[in-house]
Amino acid sequence: NDRSMLAAVAAGAGVDTPATPTFSDGTAGAVEPGAITVDLCASLVDRWLTVDEDRIGRAVADMIDDHHELVEGAAGVALAAAADHARTNPGSTIVVVTCGANASADAVRRMLQAGTAAGAVAEIDEGRQ
Repeated sequence: NDRSMLAAVAAGAGVDTPATPTFSDGTAGAVEPGAITVDLCASLVDRWLTVDEDRIGRAVADMIDDHHELVEGAAGVALAAAADHARTNPGSTIVVVTCGANASADAVRRMLQAGTAAGAVAEIDEGRQ
């Protein structure tokens, strides 16, 4: 998925990064030259976590299954990263603010398909352990 802000913070300014398709259109796109968000993110973000598209889809599917709430792909990024952080930092306090269902039916279908496939693989892997 799109890592434009991560690259911009690392460089200290907006940089050209290849655009790749992502379920998280709310976090996708180039960082404009002179954008104030680069400095804000550099000073406020303690740790950057990245997740792949399958994890985004799985997080959206889990939110629907576990909480009966539809969230968009950008929330799926935050939920997937929080789940990854929780696995590596048991007992830590995590708060995720999710954003609404700003996703087309086609986007939801694709996220659920990716998430279901990722979930099936995870369940198979867990069964092997």
